[in-house]
Amino acid sequence: MTTSSNFIGQKNNRLEQNVDNKIDDLKQFILQQTTALQQGIRGVERKVDDLSIAVAQAIDTVNATTDAQFKSHEQRMARLERHARITS
Repeated sequence: MTTSSNFIGQKNNRLEQNVDNKIDDLKQFILQQTTALQQGIRGVERKVDDLSIAVAQAIDTVNATTDAQFKSHEQRMARLERHARITS
């Protein structure tokens, strides 16, 4: 009876060790995947920041161009109004 009990006890110990190893493997896998996911998220955040900066610069450029055109238009209108008053 003790031989079969020892055999069963050894088998249970091996099963427990196997389960513990699988749990450790799973923990390591989860850690690796989590790390990879965090790095991916950081990469996306950097790209979003870069896009935000590019959009802000584009808006500034468009605004500056529009302001310059508007001022030029105002100056032309003022000249035309002066010319119209002189010729009237």
